[in-house]
Amino acid sequence: RMRNTLGEAARMDSGRFTTTFRTAVADAYNQGRVSEGMGSDRVVGFKYIAVLDDVTTPCCQFLHKKCFQKGDPDLHSLTPPNHYNCRSIMQPIIAGSRVSWITNGDKELARSLARPQFL
Repeated sequence: RMRNTLGEAARMDSGRFTTTFRTAVADAYNQGRVSEGMGSDRVVGFKYIAVLDDVTTPCCQFLHKKCFQKGDPDLHSLTPPNHYNCRSIMQPIIAGSRVSWITNGDKELARSLARPQFL
């Protein structure tokens, strides 16, 4: 399996490889943050934090500062990356923090803005 993955990487052009690698690192980082938070009694949810600049996508702009409860079934499908080169992260929310949780309508809109291969 590793040989196939390395073979595929060798056939990619450098730009595509860099994009794929960067997106995979972002995915691993965010999955690790969520996994660690799920194991903590102090963490009650996660806040989506986007880098806001000229290249921020509509999906990340929309999800910026949206808060997901720890048990939300949509948490994992909307955890970054939601597109290639996504720079957003999930920030743990500590018990006692005042937050407004994301609504189902907002989750539907976010899914419509994200690239399908990431959901």
